[in-house]
Amino acid sequence: MFKRVQNNIFSFFFSVVIVTFLVLVGLLNTLISNFEDNAVRERLHDVGLALKDFIIRDFEEKESIAVTLSKTITDEEIAPLYAKLKSTEGKEYSTKELQYNFDRIYLDYGKKYKGKFNEGDLSKFLIEANFEKSGIPYMLWMNNKKNKNEKPYLSFRTLTNVLNQFGKVIDASEVLLVSVEKGIVLGSNNNESEIGQTVYKKLFSEKDIQEMVLMVNEGKRDFYWLDVSNSKINLGNTRCYLATKIGKNKKYVMLFSFDTNKWHFNKSVEEHSTDVFLTGLDGLMRTNSYMFKKNPSAIWLRMSQEGYNLDELEAAKSKKSIIGFQKVDQKILDSIKKYDDSILEAKSVNGIHVLANAVALKRPGLDWYVVVEWSRAVAFAEWDNLRVYINSVLAIVAVFFLLGILYGGKRLSSLIFAFKSALADLVKNPKLFMSNSHKYRHVSSDMMQQLEIISEEIIKLYDHNDKLQNDVKLANIHMKKMNVTIDNQTVDQKKLHREKENVSKDLKEYKHKYTKGIHSLQNILQTSLFDDNLNVANTSGHFLISKKKSEISGDFVWVCERESRVFFVVGDTGKTDLQGALLRIVLSDLFTEIVKVKKISSPDRILEYLHKLLYDLIIRGEEIFDKELCMSVCVWDRQKQMIEFAGANQSLFVTRDENYEEFIGDENGVGGIGNESQLKFQNHYIPLNRVKVCYIYLFTDGIINQRNADNVAFSKNRLKELIIDVQIEGIDKQEEYIKKTLEEWKGDMPQEDDLSLMSIKVI
Repeated sequence: MFKRVQNNIFSFFFSVVIVTFLVLVGLLNTLISNFEDNAVRERLHDVGLALKDFIIRDFEEKESIAVTLSKTITDEEIAPLYAKLKSTEGKEYSTKELQYNFDRIYLDYGKKYKGKFNEGDLSKFLIEANFEKSGIPYMLWMNNKKNKNEKPYLSFRTLTNVLNQFGKVIDASEVLLVSVEKGIVLGSNNNESEIGQTVYKKLFSEKDIQEMVLMVNEGKRDFYWLDVSNSKINLGNTRCYLATKIGKNKKYVMLFSFDTNKWHFNKSVEEHSTDVFLTGLDGLMRTNSYMFKKNPSAIWLRMSQEGYNLDELEAAKSKKSIIGFQKVDQKILDSIKKYDDSILEAKSVNGIHVLANAVALKRPGLDWYVVVEWSRAVAFAEWDNLRVYINSVLAIVAVFFLLGILYGGKRLSSLIFAFKSALADLVKNPKLFMSNSHKYRHVSSDMMQQLEIISEEIIKLYDHNDKLQNDVKLANIHMKKMNVTIDNQTVDQKKLHREKENVSKDLKEYKHKYTKGIHSLQNILQTSLFDDNLNVANTSGHFLISKKKSEISGDFVWVCERESRVFFVVGDTGKTDLQGALLRIVLSDLFTEIVKVKKISSPDRILEYLHKLLYDLIIRGEEIFDKELCMSVCVWDRQKQMIEFAGANQSLFVTRDENYEEFIGDENGVGGIGNESQLKFQNHYIPLNRVKVCYIYLFTDGIINQRNADNVAFSKNRLKELIIDVQIEGIDKQEEYIKKTLEEWKGDMPQEDDLSLMSIKVI
């Protein structure tokens, strides 16, 4: 047994250390993972925003410089060039002169064709380059030094030098002077072959470029960017253009051409395995990636493996650019289309797994995005090192704990076995146990002391056991005596039980009689004498919503038709069950006497007479009428086409065609202790002449006082809005909708009072 205990103790401590180590490792690694993910994403997001600000400042600087430079050139300086263009249109030109100019301008083509263009090569080149033949005479004239003394030639050369300076100031690949009318290039700082050619159909479609040029020229904007495109007038090279207006006559614009291959962003970031480039809504790159600049061959190879069109790939290779050709990962493109700037994991344009962030870069004419890609392996490298370091420290601590347990367990085992031997002797013969016989068996003095205490306690337990056995014997004798007493008490208990059964039987019979009486009253009150009898009235439609709080409702409804008049009464007795039933029976009798016997027809006089009758009952000591009654009396006179109303602390809602009205009754009720013997009530008159549709609504305060789950009363205003809302429906639909609304408002809340609502469609 002790061997098992020892093994269990060691196993327990080993398990605790190992489980604690695993829990700490898991907890710390989870915390590091959450923290590192947030930290890396925040850092990448901050880099994206910072680069966006840097790039926008660069764009704004270019825009400001371009607008300023454009303002230095006037219409008068360009006018001679435009006039010469018009005068040379359609003129014949010498093939020899054309060959000479092309040999000089296109040196690369000259080398290809052994220094000279022949007639066939030149014709082929003009077709491939889609040259406008009408502009060739203008180009030849401006490139002919024989015209150096002519004013247009001098103006052309002066403007060429100015444009060359502009290109250096703004770091543009080319600066063009363009006529708005047909998009003809009037001047260029470094490409004489473009002179006389149209930019329409050459940069973009004719519609796009022409609309953008006109927007700038009309003054809607001082500048406008033209997205990256393959320029046919620039040997198919990919360029981005910035258009600005010139002069006041709205005839010319200036195009600054930029080679986005040369744009660089934040080289210090690129050195940390981060790539930064620009892309558009189509996902095509607007600048080269860092890896392409570093190792283009690897990018070409990967693109060929990814299924890019081989002919287009060869064309891109010849231009040494992936701008407008390579596409970003679909995940990044989806993020751009959703205008989502969150950090996401994607495949980079360089083919590695990265964290990417796309930030919108909006400029007039451009809908670009700054894409920052950070190698995931590099981004989390520092955090991986931290994780390895922390796990190593925890492992070392766990090893030291285990070694401590092994060393302590070895020393403890000898004491445990000695203690085991002493306990065995103690169990075998506790009264004769001698602790001193074990003092040389590796048992410590503290253990010896504890063994002596245990021995003394065991001896006491033996003595106490003997005493308990004697007490049990005495208890058995006492139990026998108690059994005799219990037998005598059983006779008395049986007698009490019979009496209890008789009382229960009488109580059950009384409850049955009471319940039967309640049901009888309910049946009486449901007869046509005491319950509502709307069917006796010849109306266009009606309904009654009545819901009682307990067995018998305290709300009172009475309807009577006499001659051409129909009487409608709705009231609240303020009582429930038996008292409510008694009041309803008495009130029914009183109204019958007032209306049918006394022939009183005016609602105010009906209430006044009812109050007098109730007052007399109170004087005679009938305490059941101690509380004021709330009552609405409405009389419809068919012959006079008139409705009369009087209310005792109750209102009437009336809708006539599209008009809604509330008629408020007097504040005092009828009857009740403390009221005067005579009360006066105001009579309201509601004419129905020329009215097509009319509804009247009488109700008790149980509806407006009902509270919902938020402890908010339904209120009179909500009832008004509800009645107005249902006017578009028929009488049956109105009842259904109002019932549903009241049930939904009440929900699971208890009903606070009896509620009644009577609606009559008079017309």
